[in-house]
Amino acid sequence: MAKGKSQQEKERFIKENLHLVPKKSEKDFPNWDVDKQYTKILLYVSKSKKLNVNSIVKSITDKNPSQSDVEKIITQLQDWVNSSTTRRIEEIKKEQERLAKELQKLEGK
Repeated sequence: MAKGKSQQEKERFIKENLHLVPKKSEKDFPNWDVDKQYTKILLYVSKSKKLNVNSIVKSITDKNPSQSDVEKIITQLQDWVNSSTTRRIEEIKKEQERLAKELQKLEGK
């Protein structure tokens, strides 16, 4: 697939897009090797770019859901947003710590 990518490039790409890993795959994802993670992340990125909100809304409204069903959908989506945001914040904080340590080394402190 992406044979020209180095291991470091793949790992960086994975870290940058880790927030796209579906909840059902979160537990297994760290156990996969870098190549499988990279392949899966490519798939998740591709799928995330193909999201068509209108088709999702149409799919839901065609089924004529009750108000409680719609509220459940909204709650699940909000939970996903919160989870995704939390994971991304954690990733950024870890990256900040790593960069701060690197900066200290470079400054000789």
